[in-house]
Amino acid sequence: MPKFRNPQVKKKLLWEEISQAMNIRGYSVAVDAADRKIRNMKATYRTIVDNNNKKKSTGKGRISWEYFSIFQDILREDKTVNPCPLMSSTASETNSVNTNNTKPTRVNNNTPLNEPSIDVEPEVQTLCNSGSVTPTSSVSSVGSQKCNKPQKATQLDMLRKRQLQIEEDKLSELKKLRESVEENNKLQREKLEILKLMIAQSNT
Repeated sequence: MPKFRNPQVKKKLLWEEISQAMNIRGYSVAVDAADRKIRNMKATYRTIVDNNNKKKSTGKGRISWEYFSIFQDILREDKTVNPCPLMSSTASETNSVNTNNTKPTRVNNNTPLNEPSIDVEPEVQTLCNSGSVTPTSSVSSVGSQKCNKPQKATQLDMLRKRQLQIEEDKLSELKKLRESVEENNKLQREKLEILKLMIAQSNT
């Protein structure tokens, strides 16, 4: 474990040790393959850390990984993977603000037509905001109000569809992330066990 965190130890030499140890145990692993494997597992760890930091406030959508604690110990001093808490907090707050801004607008059935929560055409809004209606314009005013109802309904439908699309995209990304983690778990389980044995031997 200390060799992973020691900047004076050349990683290429460490990969050669890993390759030799695995070859002795009957696994043909080249130095480049060992390097790529560690890089892929580090990328998986970084992805999970970023995802869990974003979900820290709600606790929903967090991802677990059976090798997470091992890489957390190895990479705990790596600033590229574990940024300072202030940056994580700022990112979380920014994400929270963006999420709140995407909430669909709710309109009560009793909301007057001049409520600014729904955009309307300037001419129609001016007509609706007018305090007095002459008898000659009363018929046209009623017609304008009726025309506004489909327009408001259309805008609300667009907002709902946009929100649904955003949620579906988030679920799709989370599903892909989980599938990627599960696939990595399947491919890395046996090789990581050998890596743990080698690290334990290097500490003795």
